[in-house]
Amino acid sequence: MRLVLLLLSFIFSAVINLQAQKNDNNKTSFESYDFSNPQQAWILPDRLEEISGITSYAENTIACVNDEEGVIFLWDTKWASVKRKIKFAYYGDYEGITYIKPYFYVINSEGLLFRYNEETDKLKKHQLPFEWDNQIEGLCIESDTTLFLVLRDASGLYGKEESYNGIYRYNINSKKTELAFKLELDHEVGLSGICINKEKSKVFVISHRRSNELIVFSLKTGEVESIVKLDLERFPQPEGICFDSEGNLFISNEISEDDNSTLYKF
Repeated sequence: MRLVLLLLSFIFSAVINLQAQKNDNNKTSFESYDFSNPQQAWILPDRLEEISGITSYAENTIACVNDEEGVIFLWDTKWASVKRKIKFAYYGDYEGITYIKPYFYVINSEGLLFRYNEETDKLKKHQLPFEWDNQIEGLCIESDTTLFLVLRDASGLYGKEESYNGIYRYNINSKKTELAFKLELDHEVGLSGICINKEKSKVFVISHRRSNELIVFSLKTGEVESIVKLDLERFPQPEGICFDSEGNLFISNEISEDDNSTLYKF
């Protein structure tokens, strides 16, 4: 099975590179990230068809969750395979994951936050001030004590409708949740993932389906610095986004009507 996945990923990467060469004059990019030309591309296995969140875990390893199982999948980017599975909870609508040793943080669409200690195998849960109407979609570490999360739908606390798209900060110690950034655009977006590049002091947020965009914020000012349109064929449903320790950017897509679930490295 590992050999088959490795072969499929090799073929897939070759096709992607050929397409990128053909479309070289029509690139979508931000700084050093060229979204028409991935460094690597992987077709994901069936259990990651509904991949909904990703985070960097270790060298050559991306931790993933799908929106159905309470399982963390450790994806080996070198061997194109799942090298380990960690069961942390029962079935549920899990949408975001982030990691700071030894803790995995996973959030579901209704704002229930799971903290799993991989060293002790202990799990703690805390309900944030959100509901089903908010449809939380993404999660990332800001610091040792704070997390960022994005909402796809209602942008106010407890499912309240607002005139903006909200990005919130959650303090792990105080359990307080506050609005961090507002996104006010002249078109509808469906925020689906978030990550931070601390070296560049930027926050990267992706929007799926409704607008298929990458929105870049200044971490210092909270202002939008850039909006990059993502190609719908390559990004039919971008759900997960993260950086590794070397500054490489990863974006995952859930399965669509025409394509398999995928993971790209830029």
